[in-house]
Amino acid sequence: MVKQNTPNTNSDSQRDSTTGENPPYDEFRESLATPLPNKAYRDRIEAPALQPTPLELTIRVVALLLSGVIAIRLLFGLFNANHATPVVNLVYSITDWIVQPFQTLFGTPNTGLGGYFDWPAVAAIIVVGIFAGLLVGLIRPKVGDE
Repeated sequence: MVKQNTPNTNSDSQRDSTTGENPPYDEFRESLATPLPNKAYRDRIEAPALQPTPLELTIRVVALLLSGVIAIRLLFGLFNANHATPVVNLVYSITDWIVQPFQTLFGTPNTGLGGYFDWPAVAAIIVVGIFAGLLVGLIRPKVGDE
């Protein structure tokens, strides 16, 4: 059986077992094996992880709670909850100010079961999420700003 000369596929730090020497330097393989990252990449990797500020956490928690209450309103409308019940009345009174602007755009069509799918509530959840994300994005310091 004839042994063919194949290139050493092991890492460059290992010595050739037959000659005891380091394999020849391969510029192409070396450049692929250990790329030198550019400054922007290094800055992103070496930058410490940004911890959210108390204001960011407050904005996120308020947005989450408001979205949760609006989602409960959506479920109450879907299952035709009685508005005379104190809990249902409280949820509707808390969320009316944010859902009201979307009532004229979407309306509230009735379903066959007597309830309705509250599209204005869905729009309000989306707007609350976008607004909270924009606020947090404006407050959060950018990586590399000093």
